[in-house]
Formats: sequence, structure tokens, C-alpha cells
Amino acid sequence: MIRKIGIIVVLFWGVSIFSPLLGQINAGQDQEICLGERVWLKATADGSFAQRIFLSDDTVAGPYPIGFPFEFYGVSYDEFYISDNGWISFMPPYPDDDSWNGGESPKPLPSSEEVIPKNCVMGVWQDWSPAYSGSVGYETKGTAPNRMLVISYCQVATYNCESLEGTFQIVLRESVNFIEVHLAFKPFCAGWYDGKAVMGVHNIDGTEGVVVPNRNATQWVAADESWRFTPSGGSYNVTKLSNYSPVVSGVLGPISWYANSINNTNYLGTSDSLKVWPSSTTTYIAEASVCGGLSFSDDVEVVVHPLPEADAGRDTTIVVNTAAQLNGENSHCVNGGCVYHWEPVDAIYDDPSLPKPTTDSLYYTTEYYLWLEDQFGCRSDSDRVVVSVVNGPLGLLLQADRTAICRGTEVTVTAVGCGGQWPYSYQWSSVPPPSTSYPQDSFLRVQPDTTTVFLCRITDANGMTIPADSITISIENPRFDISGPSLVCENEMGVIYTTAMQGMNNYLWRVENGTIQGANVDTVIDVSWNGSGVGRVILQEVLPPPLGCASEDTLEVQILSRPSPVVSGPNTVCENQQGVVYSVMNVLADREYDWLVNGGSITSQNQDTAYVPIDWGSAGEGKVVVTENLVAHPACKSSQVLDVTILPGPQPSVVGPQLVCEREYNLLYTSNASDNVRCEWQDIHNGVVVDSLDKNNRSIQWQVAGEGYIVVHQIIDSSLCSAFSDTLFVTVNPAPQMTISPSDLFVCEHEEVVLEALGADTLWWYPSIGLSAQDQHRVSLHAASDVTYFVEGINGYGCRDTARTTLHVTPVPRLDLGADRYIRKDDPIVLFAGDGNDYYEWQDSSHGAEFVAYSGGEYYVYVEKNGCFATDTVRLFLTMGDIPLPTAFTPNGDGINDDFRLYGELDRVAQFSIQIYARDGQLVYASNDVFEGWDGRDLHGQLLPVGTYAYVIEIMEQGNPFNQGPIVRRGSVTLLR
Repeated sequence: MIRKIGIIVVLFWGVSIFSPLLGQINAGQDQEICLGERVWLKATADGSFAQRIFLSDDTVAGPYPIGFPFEFYGVSYDEFYISDNGWISFMPPYPDDDSWNGGESPKPLPSSEEVIPKNCVMGVWQDWSPAYSGSVGYETKGTAPNRMLVISYCQVATYNCESLEGTFQIVLRESVNFIEVHLAFKPFCAGWYDGKAVMGVHNIDGTEGVVVPNRNATQWVAADESWRFTPSGGSYNVTKLSNYSPVVSGVLGPISWYANSINNTNYLGTSDSLKVWPSSTTTYIAEASVCGGLSFSDDVEVVVHPLPEADAGRDTTIVVNTAAQLNGENSHCVNGGCVYHWEPVDAIYDDPSLPKPTTDSLYYTTEYYLWLEDQFGCRSDSDRVVVSVVNGPLGLLLQADRTAICRGTEVTVTAVGCGGQWPYSYQWSSVPPPSTSYPQDSFLRVQPDTTTVFLCRITDANGMTIPADSITISIENPRFDISGPSLVCENEMGVIYTTAMQGMNNYLWRVENGTIQGANVDTVIDVSWNGSGVGRVILQEVLPPPLGCASEDTLEVQILSRPSPVVSGPNTVCENQQGVVYSVMNVLADREYDWLVNGGSITSQNQDTAYVPIDWGSAGEGKVVVTENLVAHPACKSSQVLDVTILPGPQPSVVGPQLVCEREYNLLYTSNASDNVRCEWQDIHNGVVVDSLDKNNRSIQWQVAGEGYIVVHQIIDSSLCSAFSDTLFVTVNPAPQMTISPSDLFVCEHEEVVLEALGADTLWWYPSIGLSAQDQHRVSLHAASDVTYFVEGINGYGCRDTARTTLHVTPVPRLDLGADRYIRKDDPIVLFAGDGNDYYEWQDSSHGAEFVAYSGGEYYVYVEKNGCFATDTVRLFLTMGDIPLPTAFTPNGDGINDDFRLYGELDRVAQFSIQIYARDGQLVYASNDVFEGWDGRDLHGQLLPVGTYAYVIEIMEQGNPFNQGPIVRRGSVTLLR
């Protein structure tokens, strides 16, 4: 029968409300069977149950539909994500898919840390473990515009305190955009994340959060509470409701079966389907519950029709080659309308369906069987009758009332003799043999423990015997083994035990000191073990009717105590502190340890793993998690967390030039220590401090080409946290090695000096005064006075070096013979070379300070003083009137005396004219060009004859020396050929 149950119940975690159940469980159609038949019962459930979500530890699943638009912090959403750790969000984890998965202690809201969930409703944010026990699900209920999304966390285990379970709901209401959190029970687990939990809402960027008072990453417990978050001006108001009022919803639990009524005595097993062999009409009840006690049930009636009872009559004896009449009239047909079936059919003379048929003529003892079938198709067990045939050869037939029995069941084995001469004697034996001899009767009553072959030898009154006959009585009790671990850990879940499937056998499991999760009537069970000690897995396996033999086996399980590690080590460290040692107290040889660190890293790990050195990272919160497991059973483990505060340390740095030159001077390097931080310049390699300006500044000169570096160590005065800066590496490039050749030279005034600089490709001379160039390796100059020259060379690295040279200049003698000038014939001029010189030499190799010039010409003097010399030259010019003229010339083109001309300083002539006359007074040549000369031709260019010609020359010299005025010279010249 199928019934939809609508009753008043105590539902959802102990809250009394009145509501019809909207769900339905269907136990299936009523059935009719014959006694001894099996039947499979199958139940299904549907209706208003939450959609279950299977979540492993520290995961976020989704998105799932809300079912209506819901506004959160002013933004409308139609889907959500759900975490196993008690919160939902309207966006996926950010910035990475696993950013909010867990592994972090709950932190106070609001928070912009990446690991903190955002855009979310935190029903109870703490570390839950639905994979261990309990269930999580959601459903959308109601009709628009008053629908609601209900997310249910049902009897979910707390992580690391799995015996503590929490139950709560998050409800989103359409239109009004209310958020409700209903707490049935929220436990406190001190052994994980210090028992902290958060209950509130958090906006999308972590800048706004509204939490229930005193529930913001604090330790708290709660039971039977309802809270509402109401939108208000871009935020939320949170209020506690006067009554605890959860929504009827939840995840449907497994289906349990009961016979006739629901109580522990009538409990049959837990599974969607169940195999039963009722011996009488029975009502079977299927029951399932929603989280917290809301129950659904339906029943199915299995009508059991009794079997007809066949009675084949009494055994009879006939003479060989005669027939017997069989009599089944004493059979009992309970349901009426039975049909008779005699066998073997080929040994029946007339109709085998008659109650009293006649046999064929028989020649040997024969067994006949009768069974009945009623109107429902129910068949009786077969009954046997033996028709013994006598007066034939000695014969023996062994028979038993049952040849297949359950262990411990009594069975009668009968020896039926025939032929020969009565009375008979019997000798019994068996395999395996009995512990005591069998009686020598015609029958045995035995209760074999194992399958046994019984043998009987018959001897008649005449001593005739025949070979022994045998019959096998088989023990049909199931034989099986339980497979599964015999070594487990306290509170270990998901431990699987199995046995092999054998035919249509029925199975019923039970455990001691543990709980079966799910069905217990299959060949596989899932066990959650309880506290340490001894547990047992017990399996009863039953054959189907008619035998129904049962066997039971027990697997004893040792439940080991779960380790409880204790971490020893500092809970306050410094940022970037290295080699901080943490260890496990009370280390045991049969344990193994595994370490996990948040906020730092393990640098190495000893073989026994009982302690680890940790290098801590950035300031904030860190964790040291040690997991201790048993070597004999690694799954038996437990973890302990030590929260560590990582104090901020200094962030030392040092800046300054990193490409420098050797011997470069006064380079400034700066660190960043604040007022409460000490700064130590720990290591300056290949450099020396020129000046310690203050704690943060050093003037450094680098020494030789190669590598240099600086390391700064800073210490915070209040916490003594310290840190070394990253090494500032400095490349010290080679500087050029400049030289000047020559150096420190003694020279004479105005003497030309050549200087050469070596050591660099690029250079620059200074001062530039007097130098032929400033950027050449080789320069020249004429020194006028003492001077020091510098050259700065620059190599390919930009490094510089300077060399110097000093010129010591000795003044040259002061010498001045005066300007070029005219001299008169027979009027000498005295030339004076100055007094005080060490040496004099004139052009004629004479020595003295004075020289007397009597005629025109060039006069030269050389003088020395202090190793320096001077020279001077003066020209004395005769006037044109005193310069002799040629008396003859030969204009024949041989290049010698080819013309008649005026000699001397012709460029000093200001005015000039010449006239040439023949002997007859005829003017034959005239010119005003003092440089031209007469080549013996007339004014027409004709050659004149050899002879004497007269000339008149008029000259006016520049400057009119001696105020002599124009000079006129007359004379004659002979023209020769």
C-alpha cells in the first residue's frame, strides 16, 4: 500500500511546530507470496527534500540557482556558491579557485585579505567536516513573491573534534531580501583554530562586514537561536528573533526497515531495498528522516499463503511383480482446489494427478513422492512413500527424512532391507567416523556438524551379505569470511568490510564499539569506529527457505588510540627569522610525524621528524601544524596547531651607486633605518668608509677593480627583531693609469715643448692655454712662464685618472737690434746686442756686445744666458742713389745679364721713370715700372744695335730717407750681343 504521510511531528532539530509533511516515501505495492518464498522490498522517496551536495574537506562548490532574484549589498544575484565550512557566497573564490577553500583560521570581519571569503553570508564560519559525518543541501521553497532559498547543514562534524556535530540553516527570502540564520546547535572545538568562529555578512571587497555581537572570530557556542540580517542604507542591521523558527527542510537520511511496528526490536536493516522471507503475513515499514528528526514512513503488506501439506501414506510391502495402490487422501489443502502430483510419473499405472493412483507392477523396492499445488500456485513440500518388494534377492536402500540440513539439526537415516531371509542385522559406519560406535539398528538419529557420508552393511538370517549402501547428509550452513582491517583508529570513518556474495543468501551485519553508516544488509558495510579498545564486526548469513540455515562470524578489531601531539616552540617570532626549532613533546618510537607550516617554510627535516627548523616569512599570523600518526596504522593520526605571531621586522635596504671606479672617492650609500631601529653596517667588502655621516649614511671609497658589496643589519629596539639587507653588489671597474712624458721639464722661454699622455683612449688637457690641442695624446706648446699641465683620462668604463707635469721656464736673453733701416754710404751704424749675456756671436763670427755696420746688408747676432739663447736680425738698406748700376748688358737670352735694370730694395721705390737715348739723342725706351728692366729693344719692340746708350733714371723712395727728395741718375750703358 502506498500512503502519503501527513502528521503533526516534532521536526527540524527538536523544535515543535505543526506542519503537514510535504515529502512522500513509497514502500511499494502490497504482495502475496507462498510460504518459504523470498521477496525484495524497494522504497523510494521524493517531494520537498533538499538537494544534497557532497563536499570534501575545505572545498567550495557551485554555482547553484537561487530560484529568484536576490539582492545582496545592493547587487542582484541569481546563483550562489557553497562552502563546506559554513558559508555561502554570491561569487566564485577570488583571485584563485582555491583562495577561500580553507586552511586559515577564521579572521575578524571586515578583512581585505585574499584568503578571507568575500560577498558572502557566514552562517557559522569555522572548520567543518561534512565528509566525516552529516550532510549539506539546499532547496528553493514557496511561491513568488514569497519564495525562500534554504541551505541546510545537518549534523556536520567539526574538524579535529569529529564527535561534536553542528546543525544550522541559512535562509534567503525573496522580495524583502532578508537573510536569516537558524542555529540548532553550534559546538566549540578548542583543539582546532583555537575554537574561533564567525557569524555575519561580508561585502565584495572586504571593506564592510556586519557580525553578530561577540561572534567575530571568537570562541562561542549556541543552540536554538534565530537571527535576521535586514538591509539598511547599503549595509545591514542584525537582530535576534524572539523565537527559534527554522524552515522545514533538510537532506533525506537513509531508509530503515521495520517489521509490523517501528521499534528497535523490530528493526531489520538500513537500505533502499531489503530481501525478506516472512513465515506469516507481515507489514513492513520503510522509514526515513530529514536532518534532526522529521520522519517519513510508508508500509507494504506481504501476505504469506500457507503451503499445502502432502501426505503420501504409509510405507507398504508387496510381492515382486505385483502393483500397489498409493493413498494421498490424508493430504491437507489449506487454500482449497489443490492439484496432486505423483512422481516418478513413469512408475504410475493410471493418472498421476489422482489422490489414489495405482503403481506399475514392481520388481524392486521403489520410492514415490507426492506434492500438491493450490490455487495461488503454492506448492507443498514433497512427501515420500516406500513400496518395498520382497521375496527377491537381498537388497538394501538407505533413506533419510532430509539429506540437506542445517548444522545441529537432527536427522533420521533408515536402512530398508528387502529380499533374502529376515531377520536382518545392520552394521553402520560414516565418513568422518563417529566419536562413539553407532547402534546396530535399522535406523540412526544423528546431528552431524559437518557433511557426513553414512554407510550400512546388511546381513540376512542365512548370513548372506551385500556391499554397503551409502547416503550423504550435507550441512548447508553458509561458509564465509569477513574481509577488512583488524587494526583501526578511534573515531576512524569509512572503514569498509566485505564478504563474498553467495547465491540468494541474506546478510545482516552489526558492530560493537562502532556504527554502521548506511545499509547493513548487503555484502559491504561502511563502519565508523568509536573510542579505543576492542571492536567487533559480526556478520550473520542466512540461506533462503526452506532450509534457512544461518552462520555467524566475528572479526575482532583492535581500535587504536588516536595520537594527541603537543607542539613545543615559540609562539612569537620575528619576520624572516630563520632556523626557529619546533618539536613534538613526548616523542614515541611507534609514531611518525608530518609538519605543515603557514607563513613560513621548513628548511630541513630530521629522519625521526620529531622536530623541524622553520624559516618564517612576512609579518602576520603563522601556524605550525604537526600531524602524528601510528607507524602500525598510518591512517590513525591527529593534528595540533600552534598559532604563531610573526612580529614585523625591519626591512633593511641600502642604496647607492653600483657601477663605480677603483679609488673613486666620497661615494654616498644610504640605508633606511627609522628612529627606533639600530643600523649596523655589517660588511663593506673592497671598500673603506671615508666618512660616517650618521647611522643611515656612509661615504665610501672603493679600492681595487673587481667586486665589492655592502650588507646592512637592522635591529628594532623594542622587539629585538632584526634583519640583514639584501647584499648590495658593487662592480668596481678599473681606472686608467695616466702618465705624462716628460714630467717636470726645465725649458727655455718660448721653447717648443711636446708632451705625450698615455693610459686612456679618451683624455682632456687643462689648462688649455698655449696647447696645440686639448683632446690629443700628443700636444705641443711654447712655454712663456712656469706652468703645470694636467691630463684627465677616461676609459671605456667611464673611470677617470689624472696625471700632471710642470714646466719650469727660464727667460731667454732680451735682444733687439732694432728695426730694419737705411744706411748712408760712408756713415756707419753701431748695432747693440745688450749687456750681461754670457755669450755673443755675430754673422761674421765676431764676439762682443756691439757691431759696427758700414754698408747695407743683413746683420745677425746670437746670444746666450743661463743656457737659453736668443737671436736677432736687422737689415740695413743703402739708398737708391748709392746702389751701383751696370755699365753693360747682353740681351741674348742666355739668362745672364739679359736686361738693364735697377737693383736693390725695389719694393721701397714709390715713384720711378727711366728713359734710354741713342747716341743721336733719340729716345728709344721709356718705362715707369721699376721691376721691368730694358731688354735692348726700342719702343716698337725692335732689337737695337750694339752700342752705347744714355739713360736718365728718376727715383723717389718711400719715406724719403734722409729727406733726400727725388734722386736723378744719369749715365751710359753698353749694349752687347
